Amino acid sequence: MPHGLSSKVISACFGLGAFVIAIIAGLSADNPFEDVVTRALVSMTLCAVVGMLIGTVAERTIRHAIDRYKVDPTTQPSANGSRTPPQTPGRPADL
Repeated sequence: MPHGLSSKVISACFGLGAFVIAIIAGLSADNPFEDVVTRALVSMTLCAVVGMLIGTVAERTIRHAIDRYKVDPTTQPSANGSRTPPQTPGRPADL
């Protein structure tokens, strides 16, 4: 996947989701159509920015993990974040 594409997809999903929710909520509350559309556009813009930030953080985190794995694929991250060598099933860890 090209660099930056996943953060753009996440941003678009956040923005469109906010737009749909704002339209549905505004129309169900019987607000004037102009107010509904204005609020939906504002919420779409704000949520798209938040989605871009979240997508960028997620993309950097994933890229960092992939780069670490490429350097040393024999180690696996443990639950607490430290790197430990893989263990053979059925064998104690101290052998």
